[in-house]
Order: sequence, then structure tokens, then C-alpha cells
Amino acid sequence: MSVTNLFARSYFFHRVGTRSMFTSSKYDTNSPNWLRVGLAFGSSIFLWSLFLKQHSTDLLEYKLRNQIITKLDVAAANIAHEAEEWLDFFEAADLASAIYYYFFLIYFLPV
Repeated sequence: MSVTNLFARSYFFHRVGTRSMFTSSKYDTNSPNWLRVGLAFGSSIFLWSLFLKQHSTDLLEYKLRNQIITKLDVAAANIAHEAEEWLDFFEAADLASAIYYYFFLIYFLPV
């Protein structure tokens, strides 16, 4: 009897004669555990958002190192993005709260 046949037999008897100690019963597919489903999808979304954020940071660093874009281009893009946020804020809020927010940003936050 060769060694391969010996291992094949032991593998066959191992698979037939045992069951996993982690499986007590089959899952009921008609009523899923929504907490586990939500945790699975939520963690997947969280990990993909981290991945995409890291990718955009790495891409920006690559472009800066290879002089595809300059720091001036990055600063201009950041200013444009901040201006869009300000416009959205002014459209959504009344003038008094917008002025209060503006003075709070000027006097209390470090630049």
C-alpha cells in the first residue's frame, strides 16, 4: 500500500466520520439575523471607505512626487472645495447663524 493511498483513506474516514464542532445546526435562510447582516455590510462599507481614502491620498502623493501636479494646484483645489462648502452652508442656514459660524471659525480655530 502506497503512502498516497494511506493518506487518501484516512482523509476519507476523517471527512465521513466527523462533523465540525463549530456547526450545531444549519442556518434558517427564511429569517436572517439582521444584526449580523447589518454588521457585515457596515464593516464592508467602512473598510472600502478607508481603502478609497488611502488610495486617493497615495495617488496625490504619487502625483506630487512625480511632478504631475504642483502644491499650488492642490491648494487651489482645496480652496475651491472650501468655497463650495461655504456656499452650501449659506444656502442651508439663515444669515445670523452663518455670521456666527464665520466668526467662530476666525477667532477660535487655529489656522
